[in-house]
Parts: sequence; C-alpha cells; structure tokens
Amino acid sequence: MWAFPSLGPRFKRGPSFSMKIPPALFASATLLLLGMPLVGAPLPITDATYSGSFTAGTPENITGNASLTGVTTTEGTFSSLTGATANGVLSQQINNSVGTAPANKDQAVTGLSVNDGINNLSATTTGNNFQFGGGFNSNTRFFIIESTPVSSTIGDTTTVTLINAANAVVGSYTLTLTPGNFTSSAGGNTSNALATIQYTAGVAANTTNPSKLGGVTFSLADLGVTDFTTIASATGIRLSSSDALDPNVVGAFAVGSPTPTPTPTPTPAPGLNTLKASGSTLNWNTSASWIENTALAANSAVLINSSSADNSIVANSVSGGGFPASIQSVSFDIGAATKNVQANASVTTDRPLPLTGGIDALGGTDLIHLSGTTTGTVNIGTNSNLGNLLLSFSNAGNINIENAGATLNIGATTIFSGSVNVTKTGPGTLTLAGANTLGSSAGNIFAINAGTLLANTAATGTNSATGAAGVSISANATLGGTGQITPGAGKQVSVASGGTIAPGTGLGTLTVNGANTTAFLLVFSSGAKLQFDLNSSGAGNFQSDTIAIANGAAGDVAFNGNVINFANLSAGTLPDGVYTLFTAAAANNYSGLTTDANGTITAGLAIGTGLEGYTATLRIIGSSLVLNIGNVPNPTPTPTPTATPTPTPTPAATNILFVGNSFTHGNNQPALSYNHASITDEN
Repeated sequence: MWAFPSLGPRFKRGPSFSMKIPPALFASATLLLLGMPLVGAPLPITDATYSGSFTAGTPENITGNASLTGVTTTEGTFSSLTGATANGVLSQQINNSVGTAPANKDQAVTGLSVNDGINNLSATTTGNNFQFGGGFNSNTRFFIIESTPVSSTIGDTTTVTLINAANAVVGSYTLTLTPGNFTSSAGGNTSNALATIQYTAGVAANTTNPSKLGGVTFSLADLGVTDFTTIASATGIRLSSSDALDPNVVGAFAVGSPTPTPTPTPTPAPGLNTLKASGSTLNWNTSASWIENTALAANSAVLINSSSADNSIVANSVSGGGFPASIQSVSFDIGAATKNVQANASVTTDRPLPLTGGIDALGGTDLIHLSGTTTGTVNIGTNSNLGNLLLSFSNAGNINIENAGATLNIGATTIFSGSVNVTKTGPGTLTLAGANTLGSSAGNIFAINAGTLLANTAATGTNSATGAAGVSISANATLGGTGQITPGAGKQVSVASGGTIAPGTGLGTLTVNGANTTAFLLVFSSGAKLQFDLNSSGAGNFQSDTIAIANGAAGDVAFNGNVINFANLSAGTLPDGVYTLFTAAAANNYSGLTTDANGTITAGLAIGTGLEGYTATLRIIGSSLVLNIGNVPNPTPTPTPTATPTPTPTPAATNILFVGNSFTHGNNQPALSYNHASITDEN
C-alpha cells in the first residue's frame, strides 16, 4: 500500500478521480516520457558484442577465448570498456572456463575475457575487490556480466560498495542489486540472453549443462553519490553476494560529458605576499622581502613572479623567527625563469614550510601552483649544502603545474609529509627526490591525474618518493623516474586505462618496493600502457629502461592485456639480443600473462610501437621479463670446455708369441686367452 505525501503534481480523470504523485516519481515518469534514461536506477544490459572465439547467432555462443567489446543499455551502445583488476576474490566453488582456463580466481574476473569466470561469489566485507584506478565522475557506469545455467533466470542479489586503492571502503555509499536489475531471461530458455556458453573446465554441473550470460549497469548516483569531492579517493568497487553471483566480467565505461565537480567554497581570502626583486638571496622571514612589506601570516598566499629574486630561503623554526605556524599556499608565475626556494643554515638544520590550502595567489585553490604561462623551472629544497626543508600539507590538495613546459623539482633536501591525499594536476612535470613520508594514513593516495611524476628518490631501504601513499596514474598521466616507490600497508601502484608507466628519464631503472604492503604491488588496468627506451653501443651491448620489483610476492605485477611501446635512443639499428625490462624475485611475481613452453608471452602483454622492422618477442626468462630482438635462442649457461684427452703414446712394436689359446708379451708367461676364430692373419 503506497502512502503518498500531500505535495506533488495532481492528476485528474473526471470529477471522481484524483491522485497525488510523489515529486520524485513524477520527475522519473517525465524523463521516461521524454525518452531519457531513468537516473538513480540500475539498467539491464540488453545486448553485447564480442571478439575472439564465438559463433554468431541470437544469442551468440562463446566457443573459446573471447573478450567483451561492447554493451547496450537504454542509455546507448558503448564500446570503450575497461575491465577491472580483481584481487582477494572469494568464491564457494572453482573457476569456470571454456578456452584457456584462468590461473586463479582473481584472473578469472580480471579484464574483459568473457570465456571464464567465478562460480558463487561469496558474501564478504574484505574481499571481492575490483580496481579501476579511479577518475570516477557522474558519467561513470560500472557493469557486471554474469553467467547462470540456462535452466535458471539471470541475476543474483549483490551489494556494491566503493573502495579506494587500499581496498578500504570509501564513505557509506552502497547499492543492492536484485535479480530484476539484470538482463531479463527466463529459466529454461535463452530468450534475451547476451550469449550462451558451454564450459569445459570448472564446476562439474556447469560443464555438463549449458549456461547463458546476462548483465547490469549502474552509476555512482545509484550508490547515493551526490558530491563527487567526497569520493576523490575511490578507485574501485567491492561486490558481496549472499545469493552467489557468478561474474565473468566486471568493468566500467563512460557516457557523455561528466557533470563538472563543483568548486569548493574558498576558505579565508589570502593575504598576498609577493617576493621582491633582488640580486641577492631574500629571506621569507623578513617583512622587507615582500612587496607588500607585510610579514607572512596564517592566511598568506605566497607569489613568486618573473621579477622576484631568483633565490630565497625559509629560515624559520615554527616556534618563532618571523614565520607563522602555517601559510595557505605557494604560487609561481615566472615565465621561462628558474627560481629556487631552499632552507637556510647547515645541512643538519630542519626548516618547516607547512601549507594548509585555500585560495592561492593565482586565483586557484592549489597548495602549490605553477601558472599557465610558466615554462621555466622551480626548485624547492634541492641544495644539498643547505638544511632540510620540511614541506607539509595539513589538508588534501593539489600540486598544479599548468604548462607542459614547466618543471617543479622537490629535491632530496625536502622531506614531504602529511597524512592526506595529494593530487598532481596539470600537464607539467613534478620531480620528487626526497625520502618522503606523506600519505601515512590508511587509504591515502598520491594521484597523478595529468602530466608526469618522476620518482627520483634514492632506491635504498624502503625510501619512497611518494611516501606511504598508494599511487594512481590516470588516463593521459605518466609515472617515471629513476628512484623508488614503496607503498604503505594495503596500498599499491595502479595504472588506469590510458595511463602510462615510463621508467627512467632517458635510460634508467624505476624500483617499486613491496616491503610494506600485502596488496598487489603494481596493477595495470586494461588499456594501461608502458613506455621503455632502448639503446646500444654495438653488438653485445643491450641497454633498456627497467622496472625493478623489490620484495615482490606471487602475482604482484598484474598485467591485463596491456601494450608496451619502445623508443630507440641509439644512433642506428639495435643489435639482436636480450633487453631486460622487468626484474623480480621470482617468475611468479608476474600475473595475467600466458606463455608458451619457451617462456614467450602470447597473451597479457604485447609489443606496441617503436620496433617496426624488427623481429621481436617478449619473454619470461628466469625471474625477468625481457625483450628479445632477433632470433635469440633460449639462454643456456656456457658449458665448461671438455679437456682434450692426452693421447696414449703408441708403444714400440713388440713381438707376440701365441702359444695354444694364449699369448706371451716379451718374456712374460701367457696372460690372456683368445678365441682363435676371431684372429685374422693379415699376412
């Protein structure tokens, strides 16, 4: 029995009929009448397309290795799909497959392979995590493709929650899917099913009886999200099903243009402090160093422009000396110039530079901001002859480098801290070289949303350029460098579709250290890319960028049908040989790859651009992932040469006297019997 509220549009049919409709229901009905999708309700998938081994029909029949390439709902047809990277999958029964059987449960529901899946996903509050790398907005749509016996209806009751890269729940947003939300296909037939499939491996009942596929899509609005700033740390979803969902694919796609994230209401108006022009080094702690002749205060927004002194120092000690406990932000509008901000005094002295955020001097809301006209270089805490600069963020915020030609170097004498999320925005380059400590709280993420982050912290111990934070690389963003990243407990480095890892700066090694985390260490979503440089000084000299996996565990590097592109830095043709791309403790550190008997990778990772005209393959050799150029045989240890035996000297001729069935040698008695039938007289 519906209890309608007293307010709402009134519908009348003659004098005797009057009914009040709830405003939300009226709005939804209006949208449907206008042919618009109903917002706030999961949508069944009504059609799907595939590549690989399948037989066309209504529906298609999956016959071997096949991938999902498109889905259709009432919002349209979508082909730019991203398959999730699964971890911690819990199921009551083993994997199902036709074609290549998955190595484990996580692999069975990683990526867009539709020919394998999990039977009876369990109810859990810790596992069944599906990661995408983040970047969610109002147009993000998640989807589930599940299988069920033809004799049953499609769909199972499932709870969806948002999680971050550390697999911790984000907010209190949840959605309960019911069987009615999935593709409608009654038991006993394949009406409206997205495909049929006859498994050849897995649960016995499913290999005996045919199954069919169906699916559902849902949005963040369906989970109750209205303010997208509250889910900035979200990178994936968790599925929990007491009704035993059987997923083959968990993925995402986007529709239209996202609704802009509202700009936060600015907090206190900044007190502008603009560094003066000077041929000498200016001290931030002195009011005379600022054009406004005003000492720094808690609401100060510092601006260094092209006319400002090239060199300035922070000489405070928080307890006094002309510097407040914190300031809001630091901005640079320097054109093509180079500006340096350092700590003063000796190498043993720490000088705090605490930032709280708010409005910056360029009108933004960034903690550190390089303007769109800045193409030069800013160096913060890069002078090893001076003290340590303690750069800290007390609130989550952005480092914005607006121009692709600009570089911000936060050096080895800077210790970057703060138990907050940090986001690198703008197409410019950020270099981190210190042993940083930021991101120490659970779920903290260093998000590279645009441009390039170079992690150049020395790869010793558990040093980390990004501190204990997890790292996410969004589409059109790049992680590189020659140092080390060591995620904290439960955190990882994740690369979203369109994101890139490019180790080195030129040739170099980027180390990803798993010493402090039990999560998968380096996870590539479908569509994520790798970029490696190659070089050689001639035959026998094989140089390449490398990703070194330190303290890795089984499955720590999770590939998902990715592409690796190459650039030849040599002056000519690269010689045939073995170029090492990844190193790890053991071959099982890599997951998501298919190899043949020689270790050649046949699926999971492929060669992209840059080696046209070469014969090249990717292989696992020992615990390394390598590039073979040319016809390089399986490497085998060089055998120790077998010593050539010293010839036995030929004895001088000796007369032998045969006596009966024996012979004598010299004057010795007969010592050897013989069969006279085997003796041939050569005379």
